[in-house]
Amino acid sequence: MLLLTRLSNISPRPKGAVLGGRTQSAARLGHPRQGWALLIIGLGIIAWQLRIGFRNLMLSHANQAELDRQASREEALLDREAREHLAELQAQAKEALQRKEAIVLSADLRGELMAAAYQISSRLIWLEGVQEILDELAKDPTNRFISKLSE
Repeated sequence: MLLLTRLSNISPRPKGAVLGGRTQSAARLGHPRQGWALLIIGLGIIAWQLRIGFRNLMLSHANQAELDRQASREEALLDREAREHLAELQAQAKEALQRKEAIVLSADLRGELMAAAYQISSRLIWLEGVQEILDELAKDPTNRFISKLSE
């Protein structure tokens, strides 16, 4: 800003005119110390902007690291929930399989019991028939078969 004010105060003069022992072009540049001052101020501004830029970069990295940590925590939570859900589904499938096996086993046992009951009832009928025959034979004392059994 200072440089612009100084440059605007310089009035146009013919080329090569001498102004206080300096030519017009030298007057435009100002005193050599002003050049160094402007350079130092410019470098200071650049350094200040670099400092702000690096601070913002560090804040950005810190923010990104926090976001990464949160994402890792959420991913771990989702993974754990997925494993728990999978375990629950597997337990339900195992329980359903056991129920099916129990139903099949009970049907097998029922079939075996019914077959055994049929065999017993058919044998019972046969045994009742045999018992009647033996009772009739036992009533007749002249029967040789019964007399041999009683001996």
